[in-house]
Amino acid sequence: MKNKKYFYEDRELNEKELLNELERASRVSRVKKTIEMLEGGETALDVGCNAGFMTVMIAEKYKKVIGIDVLHNNIEIAKNLFSKPNIKYITMNALNITSNFEEEMFDCIVITEVLEHVANPNLLIQNCYQLLKPKGILIVSTPNAYSLKAFMDYITSRNLTHKIKQLESQKMGIGTQIDHIFNWDIFTLARLFIINRFKVKDFNFAGAYWPNIIKWIPEDLLGIKLAEPKWLLSILGRFAYQIILKLSKF
Repeated sequence: MKNKKYFYEDRELNEKELLNELERASRVSRVKKTIEMLEGGETALDVGCNAGFMTVMIAEKYKKVIGIDVLHNNIEIAKNLFSKPNIKYITMNALNITSNFEEEMFDCIVITEVLEHVANPNLLIQNCYQLLKPKGILIVSTPNAYSLKAFMDYITSRNLTHKIKQLESQKMGIGTQIDHIFNWDIFTLARLFIINRFKVKDFNFAGAYWPNIIKWIPEDLLGIKLAEPKWLLSILGRFAYQIILKLSKF
């Protein structure tokens, strides 16, 4: 339907508005870097698939993909706009996945921007371990506690008591940053998975950070060419908004 309305992240959008929004979301560095980490295979599970814009990318590398999301509106959008023969979308709470799927069913599980939302992240990790095949791959992205954005949000909040009080009036359960209840740096995040019998195979950072600024700095400032300072990028990248881990079962 041309004038069909969709409810997405607590907003009502028409199809054109929604597609523009999701197209922008699909181009962010977190999505690109997550997809690059995929190895391909038979089966994949996209936990917290949102509206399905990344699920279709996963489906290019796996023969069968299941996308789940706790928000029914997201699943309906995914079914309407991002359907493919090898994808199945299901409305489901991430903490209930072991009761809905067989053990060692998936070659890969993707959890992007979900872990910070769930009340029991440790249980979700244990569930993923149970559902992964031997040597299966788990790819996780979550906000970085050491990001420049987190730091700026903290130091620019003049009245912390007032800021905390505001939390009581926030609308919850809409799948946005308002629902974040956990935050990790890369070391505590890695440790969380290691104690649950995962091995870190690779990691990366994504999102806006200081290197976006240096393109306006003269290259010869202080005698250092700042346009492509790999040593500087490797350090400043640690302050990006998201951490991405690629893990495998021990």
